[in-house]
Amino acid sequence: LAPHLEIDLEIEVAPSKRGRPVEPVRSRGMPEPSGPKRKRADFDFKGKSRAEVSGARITVWYEEELNGRKVDVPYQGVVNSCDPREGLYVKFEGSPEEMLITNEDDWRWGAHSRKPPESSRK
Repeated sequence: LAPHLEIDLEIEVAPSKRGRPVEPVRSRGMPEPSGPKRKRADFDFKGKSRAEVSGARITVWYEEELNGRKVDVPYQGVVNSCDPREGLYVKFEGSPEEMLITNEDDWRWGAHSRKPPESSRK
């Protein structure tokens, strides 16, 4: 158990230095940022407007091991809500939890038992 320490700290700042903006410090070798700050890409709603997604059916494929080999297993659910930067909040059938589906997940609108060919997914 650490002892309780009380520290009373006062810092004197010269009147000429008060209220001046602090200059950012850069590490040596770090490049200067160029152009506007890049923001994280928005979520791809795959053809639906934000107004259409709440309550929509969705299928998400998760890679699982079955008999020693990896297979894509479909899970069906319903979108509860969405965040245009994060993704879809989905409640899956048979699960009490809500899960966040992002651009990195393999998913498609509607209820599907088989994964569609790569070229037809949207």
